[in-house]
Amino acid sequence: MLGYITVREKGATDRLLSDVARHLQSRNIALAGAIQVDRLDTQVHRAEMNVELLGTGEIIKISQNLGPYAKGCQLNSEALEIAAHKVFKALDGSERVLILNKFGKQERDGQGFRDVIVKALDLDVPVLLGVNESLLESFITFAGEFAHELTADLEKITAWVMKK
Repeated sequence: MLGYITVREKGATDRLLSDVARHLQSRNIALAGAIQVDRLDTQVHRAEMNVELLGTGEIIKISQNLGPYAKGCQLNSEALEIAAHKVFKALDGSERVLILNKFGKQERDGQGFRDVIVKALDLDVPVLLGVNESLLESFITFAGEFAHELTADLEKITAWVMKK
């Protein structure tokens, strides 16, 4: 099963998935995955993108500083691949759920956490992730019958995880 949420407000998906992960961890639920934990980079006045690997707490910076006037994507795809590889290696099927911050352009293009999602489904580990509206069609094409839209509500998402 592949549960996804779509929230329009900037940063709301990251905050909700982080809250879900913390809530489940407080209940001693075994998790795998990566949640986004950004911080403001005061030198360029943009958010520094980081992911926290669930299970280990390791923080990996997945953004690159392109300078104060850069407008393009600041994703460091190599760092994202390192994070994905670490989650892939750690995933063993004992987890109650795999939580990933999002299905993004990297996943749409067959990279990022895409292989992690497939491995989790092969191991019968439910997957919970965020999907931006602009990538929803690509995600549905990828996920097919496994996709299940969830209400962006902590209690409802927790109930979905617990019934799996």
